[in-house]
Amino acid sequence: MNREPLPEHLRLHAFSGDWTGEEQLAASHWSSGGPATARVSARVELGGWYVEQHYEETLNGAPGIQVHAVFGWDEEKGQVLLYWFDSYGFAPQTPGVGQWQGDTLVLVRTSSRGMARHSYRFESSDLYHLVLENSFDGGQSWQPVMSGSYRRAAAA
Repeated sequence: MNREPLPEHLRLHAFSGDWTGEEQLAASHWSSGGPATARVSARVELGGWYVEQHYEETLNGAPGIQVHAVFGWDEEKGQVLLYWFDSYGFAPQTPGVGQWQGDTLVLVRTSSRGMARHSYRFESSDLYHLVLENSFDGGQSWQPVMSGSYRRAAAA
């Protein structure tokens, strides 16, 4: 059976490419906070059905968190999925889930450690912003973790 990816899959292709980011980290469980930079490389994989992303942060001149993420679309449930693996070593119990709200993709990941909300807002095909927040009370309140702006890297 040869199927083509749906428009919902194709919309995730906006993440594809190489990006550089400027970030501001809040003091949190995970970081002392401050300015950071990031490199993001994302590729469309498996015939266009998924986008695989690799993220590397630099904080105070030293390597910070590294992330391997996979974005997909769940046809049956009608939601975007985010599978998140990071260098803190926590295995994802379930994927993050969410929806596009205009030009912003909002996803929430839930685990025994709390909740993480990712808000990716595309300003153009060459610029997006990410706000990452945590909740430790079931989503009643959210604490800032990081905000960043990512520009498509010039082709080498």
